[in-house]
This record gives sequence, C-alpha cells and structure tokens, in this order.
Amino acid sequence: MRNTILKIYVVISLLLVADMVAYYFYKISGRGYYSDVILCWSWFWGSILVIVLFWKKIGAKLLLAAMTGALVLSFLPMAIPFYALLFSSTSLGLWLDKDLNKSYRAQIVGYSVMTHPVLQVIEKRGVWEKQVFQCRDADLLNDNLGVKIRYAKDIVFERETDSTLTLTLFYNGPQKTLTFDKVNGHIISKSLERCLIRDYGNYRN
Repeated sequence: MRNTILKIYVVISLLLVADMVAYYFYKISGRGYYSDVILCWSWFWGSILVIVLFWKKIGAKLLLAAMTGALVLSFLPMAIPFYALLFSSTSLGLWLDKDLNKSYRAQIVGYSVMTHPVLQVIEKRGVWEKQVFQCRDADLLNDNLGVKIRYAKDIVFERETDSTLTLTLFYNGPQKTLTFDKVNGHIISKSLERCLIRDYGNYRN
C-alpha cells in the first residue's frame, strides 16, 4: 500500500514539474484555472502523507526540511514569493473568469501584492490550454481611473479574423474594446465607449 502511494506521489510530482516548465517556457497549462490549483494541492497533501508514512526514512525528513525551508525563505523578501504562491495556488488570485466561446476563455488574475491584476486570453486545446494574450493597465492607456483591468465586470468576445481577436471589457458605464494581434500578442486597436445599458452582462451574447 505504501509503495502504491509513493508511486502515485512521484507521478503527481512529475506532472507538477512538467506543468510549471510548460507554463514558464510555452505558457501551456492544464485546462481551466483550477486544474493547476488542484494539482498543486494534490502535491502538497501528497507530500504530507509521504512524510508521515515514510518518516523513518531520511528522504522523508529531507522533504520536510526542504518544504519548511522554502516556506521560511518565501517570507524574507517582503513575503513576495509567499503571496505569489498563495494567490496562484488558490482562488485568491482569480478576479474574473469568463468562458468566451468554444475556443477561448479570458481571466483576470493577480499573483502579486506589488503589481495590479492582468487580463489573460487563453486558447483551449483539449485538456490543455495556451495563453495567447496578456494585457496590463498600462496597455489600456486610459485616463479614466474607473477603467482598469481589475475593475472589469464582464468580458465579451466580439469577433475574430485570421490575424486579430477583439474583446470588450464592461465597466459600470464605459466599455473598453481591445483588438489583439494574433502574431505578436500586442494590442493594435483600443476604443472607449459610454454604455447606458446597466445590464452589461446580457448586453451581448
């Protein structure tokens, strides 16, 4: 039984490492925001279980020491790594998640206490997905203090061409339309409009 649990833990550990490497280099991860959260917590509780079951082994003691040391070190530089880990491994980092259509979803996430949340547009690829665009507040180039990515109430898919993708961010009044270049991921067009319809969530399908 213990050997079976150890094998499962090794598989989960390898999946977690592969997921982190794939996202860091290629912006590819499991489908949906919570797939990474589930994988991360599965590894954490699996580590605790392995430490308890194999406590007499030196490897278990080293694993506990490594986890404890990493946690302590994460607090040293103003706890920035700790909050990044906390926000990315829980729902605290998710501000808004919107399924745009069968091919794309959008999310507003913030993984740091030092920077504002960002808009990410993600392409669905079966059980995997790939981040194709990312937008910061600075990219909006807007003087209206109420028009910030973190204040968006809804995100609506507008249209797609062979080279561009257009979305609209809805706020309490104004709406911001962004057109992304599919080749380089940059915003090539942006416009701010006033919307008198309060039910922005049902304004468009």
